[in-house]
Amino acid sequence: MLFRSALFTSPGTSTSANYPASGADTAGGNSGCSWGSPANVGSGASTTSCNVAANATGNASSHFLYASNFGFAIPSDATITGITLEIRRNAAATSALVDNVVRLAKTNNQTNLGTSFANATTWPSTLTTQTYGDAAALWGTTWTPAEINASTFGAVLSVSNATGTARSATVDWFRITVAYTFSTAPTVTLVQSATQADPTNIAPVVFTLTSGGTRTLYGPSVNASDFTVTNGTIGTIDCTGAVCQLPVTPTADGTITIAPSGTFAVKDQYGNTATTAAGSDRSVRYDGTAPVLTWTTPAADGQLAPGAYAPAWKIGRAHV
Repeated sequence: MLFRSALFTSPGTSTSANYPASGADTAGGNSGCSWGSPANVGSGASTTSCNVAANATGNASSHFLYASNFGFAIPSDATITGITLEIRRNAAATSALVDNVVRLAKTNNQTNLGTSFANATTWPSTLTTQTYGDAAALWGTTWTPAEINASTFGAVLSVSNATGTARSATVDWFRITVAYTFSTAPTVTLVQSATQADPTNIAPVVFTLTSGGTRTLYGPSVNASDFTVTNGTIGTIDCTGAVCQLPVTPTADGTITIAPSGTFAVKDQYGNTATTAAGSDRSVRYDGTAPVLTWTTPAADGQLAPGAYAPAWKIGRAHV
């Protein structure tokens, strides 16, 4: 058998660190300062600022800066395991500003979802990246790939002033990394190859086992014993990526069929096992017997026998 992979891939993977394409200011119940030019929260050179009032005024917490539209495209069959948020920010003075709220959002301007990861450490006076969450942090809620792929998925930040003097908060950018895994069985399909003629007189007859979505098949797990074949024998199995080619050498003329055996168990690149296979087009008619040709000639006296035609080819063969 031919195999293109020899080891399982770790089921855990992660996206790149994506920046938001959109930014907005939302009060979210806070009466403090608004964020100026909130769209600058992306990866560009510009920043967004908010002059957080002194603690004595009672407006010592800023509005929420909402970053969204991160452009994720996580496969629909993935399981989200953790989300990491990074914010590059600074205060006009040290020992003045701290996080008020740091949360993720599923919908527009959502400020109360799950758990806040606000950090009690005061902001530095130079632009510095602060990390919130990690590859195992779900932020007090559950996530689907569709929710994270949505343009409204994002994060919100509100800042508090612990001093008696108004201080400016500046944010350069947000960025998010999402960790996910594949822990469910792959969906596989067993059918005749899309290029297989039916009926055919060419051997071998080829069937394919194909994995759906983003899964690939782990070649060493695909064996002849995973299949039940009638009127044929499986040859060398060739697995590349999501497709395994299953060539079957016919035993005789007639219909060749293939089906998952009672011990069918094939794995994806993460080690998840499929024990069933979809598909219904699993038979091919094979006829490899050459036709029989007979030449008929007139009788010796040149007269045709009753009912005879001369000269002519008569072609005879068994049909299957």
